[in-house]
Amino acid sequence: MVFERYATILMAKQGYFAMLRSRELVRVAQEFVAAAELGLTDAMDRAATGTATRSDVLRARIAVAAARRQWLAAEDTLAMAAPCSAGWSAPMDRSMSSRSPRSTRRRWR
Repeated sequence: MVFERYATILMAKQGYFAMLRSRELVRVAQEFVAAAELGLTDAMDRAATGTATRSDVLRARIAVAAARRQWLAAEDTLAMAAPCSAGWSAPMDRSMSSRSPRSTRRRWR
């Protein structure tokens, strides 16, 4: 009986910290997307003035796509961790994943 109680407490704590980690991964992924989009804007501006090549713009676009893919993966991880927190008193901060890398992306909540 005591073992089961401690095992349940351990699982709850692990789920809670997994959710916190997932939130942080989403936040970091959002920052990567913002930085990659800024890099793309800069590359396009430089290409328009003739100081960058098409390959610079293409590399920046690839970086944006990769950052968005990481963001989606982080949000999927958060979505998997979030159901574990259904009965907990700590509310989930919705601002962490309020933006979506794609406006047409379906949100599972």
